[in-house]
Amino acid sequence: MVLSPLVSALALPALVSFGATGLIRFARGRKGDKSLAEAGLGIGFLAGFWAVTGGLPFLGNVAYHQLGEAVLLALIVGLAATFFGAGPRVMGVLAVAGALFAVIWGIGWRQLVAPTVDELLAVLIYGAIAAVAALRLRSLGPGATPVALTGLASLALALVALFGHASGISDLALALAGACAGSLVWAWPFGRAGFGPMALAVLVVGFTGLMVAQARGALHAPWPLLLLPLAFWAPGIAQRLPIVDKLARKKPTKPLALLLAATLPCAACVALAWLLGTRPHL
Repeated sequence: MVLSPLVSALALPALVSFGATGLIRFARGRKGDKSLAEAGLGIGFLAGFWAVTGGLPFLGNVAYHQLGEAVLLALIVGLAATFFGAGPRVMGVLAVAGALFAVIWGIGWRQLVAPTVDELLAVLIYGAIAAVAALRLRSLGPGATPVALTGLASLALALVALFGHASGISDLALALAGACAGSLVWAWPFGRAGFGPMALAVLVVGFTGLMVAQARGALHAPWPLLLLPLAFWAPGIAQRLPIVDKLARKKPTKPLALLLAATLPCAACVALAWLLGTRPHL
């Protein structure tokens, strides 16, 4: 650990994301395209990755290097898509491709050259869940609501990993949550912000990579993680809760309502992980 756990895992990514997003926004000017400022989200996470692991992607065989490498590549691809323009179809392809890439990169593409049955099943199951969740995340934009919901889900994942004695994954999940929080400061109110290919690529690849790493390294069966992607179905959950649905129908309170709705699957995921992680071994 380069810095104290709380600073390296949460505060530093938030500050770097906030600073990088703001600098890019100001550099582009008041009337300039703000989509490039989404790079601050990925830069913030990579700063947290460095602080947590003590290394940088592709520079040394540090812990969880696959995750750092995947997010860096996602940031580059998202940047290219921003420059060339990304319509709804491109965003959909980017979401699915990013999810599948994160699964394959997390498991290890070298292992998949001659995969075992377990590895093939893992790719199919994780890939299907990740691709569907990524498409759902994409549909939550425009606006910064997708970033807010991913930040909330990352906090839940950090607790799940902590209960599973995976402190490294827990810290990196906090880093993603911190990066989301830092970028959201510039996006208030959430409905007025954009949601382009860089933010989508970083969120999909980062969150999927963390999920795969936790699922494959968990001491217990990773059943709680099946509940976590339901956070991206917050609009549907809100419709079934009269008070929350009333808030969701008003534009100023809609982001808050969706966060409240997403809290339900996140809390259920954490509770189940706590039960499985603390039950006595027989």
